[in-house]
Amino acid sequence: MNPNSRLLLIILTLLSALLLPLALPNELFLDGNPVLGLICLSFFFLALYRAPSFGFASVLGMIFGAVSTVIANYWLVNFGQFSVWTLGGSTLGYIGYNALLAPILYGCAKIKPRYRALLTAAVWALYEYLKSSGFLGYPWGLVAYPVHTVLPLIQFVDVTGLWGLSFLMAYFNSVGAEIIDQVFPLFFNKRKSLPLAKQVYTSWKNYSLVLAAFLIAILGYGTARLLIPIPLEKQFDILLIQQNRDPWERGMHAASVSTARKLTLQGVAESLAKSKKRPDLIAWNETALRHLGRSDLEFFSSTGTYNLVGAPLTISTEPFRAYNASILISPAGQPLTYYAKQHPVPFAESIPLWDIPEVQEFFRNVIGISNLWALGSKYTVFEPPLQDGGTISFGTPICFEDVFPDLCRHFFLNGAEVLINMSNDSWSKTNSALTQHIAAARFRAIENRRTLIRATNAGLTCVVGVKGEILSSIPIFEQNYLLTSVPVYKESGFTTYTLLGDYFAFCLALIILFILIENALQFSLLEFLTKKKK
Repeated sequence: MNPNSRLLLIILTLLSALLLPLALPNELFLDGNPVLGLICLSFFFLALYRAPSFGFASVLGMIFGAVSTVIANYWLVNFGQFSVWTLGGSTLGYIGYNALLAPILYGCAKIKPRYRALLTAAVWALYEYLKSSGFLGYPWGLVAYPVHTVLPLIQFVDVTGLWGLSFLMAYFNSVGAEIIDQVFPLFFNKRKSLPLAKQVYTSWKNYSLVLAAFLIAILGYGTARLLIPIPLEKQFDILLIQQNRDPWERGMHAASVSTARKLTLQGVAESLAKSKKRPDLIAWNETALRHLGRSDLEFFSSTGTYNLVGAPLTISTEPFRAYNASILISPAGQPLTYYAKQHPVPFAESIPLWDIPEVQEFFRNVIGISNLWALGSKYTVFEPPLQDGGTISFGTPICFEDVFPDLCRHFFLNGAEVLINMSNDSWSKTNSALTQHIAAARFRAIENRRTLIRATNAGLTCVVGVKGEILSSIPIFEQNYLLTSVPVYKESGFTTYTLLGDYFAFCLALIILFILIENALQFSLLEFLTKKKK
């Protein structure tokens, strides 16, 4: 391959590295761009199909990983003194991931063309599952997210989970790569005499039936799910506080708490004026308090109802260890129970081998990390009583835990009726960071057919219905409160996803294995017949 062809492959890779961040929620398209989501990876796939070697494919993967991560996640640089690990670490991580993934996708190009699009999509979706799992899991920038607002298209995730949507979107992109490959062969020194329109038709008809079958099934299911009502079991009133101040920013803690208290009293007064009763629950955001003191408990007692607040919960003083916790406080101002965050931000909230003195010394002296959160292990389900009788049970995934599908479904398996996510994203100082978070989180409501509530200090503070629709919200980066009635829906049983979890990822692995085995057997048979003929 000549240098110009290699340069073209790099340009195609850079094009996808730009289109993927533009398809995801960003500063230009706050909700993302669904159309770009259908083609954003096509040029990268095409470049890998035409790469001259496994080594060059790996180089293309590193370019794609570096550029797309920095553009889509540039706001990570605002993560305080940890930006070297957030933006720098995630960029290096995706360079490594894609350096390994790209040669695999390059290998997909070597099998029969009729299988290539399917295999490429399955490999990409399985990769998104793997990179979203475990200690290093970071479910950001997935190809499923650009269509998070297209409700008829995303309803089927209650069956397959998010990974079914990742597969569908990756398949659209891989088909796009196949069509471009056949329509514009001159880029790669291959000549065809067919007119352009004829080439497009010939290329498209090979995949149109499969795509049509996928879309008919998925949109038909989605439309039915949107039209068929889900039983409403009960409702409860909640007051969500968005003080639009970061309590962990230097010099801002007192102002943040003061603002949250003022908004809380305003919201309670409005509730009394409207309905002659207080809200059933008041929720403040993650780490709204640096510690839960006596004056805080006295204030919560003055509200006359249950309060849910994010605050560190000290479990030992020597050495100092604390949970990043959500704490339920009674109307009498007594802490009742808590949930401790289980999934940390890797290398910022939890560091492997931290107990080794040399590791601690490096991170304290070089990076500036002196203490880490202790990690919880229980899926706590809170069950405060409602003023009109009965109770409401809920789980409280903290920070970015609401973007982890398997973690969230365990709250429902343990008896939660709704989720209340408590987050602090104000440190990002960007609209796109906040909209990227809600784009990922809203799938939890659809997967489990349960209401999702988000209590944040900057946005998006909202209530998400069981079909993924935003029922009520506060604009991002606005100082305000949200007093709203939350519907609690309950079907006769759990969804397929709630029951089986990430089974679809294993189905993808089986699809990949089947295609590879079938292709190997056919190749072996062809080789055998060729030798016999000779």
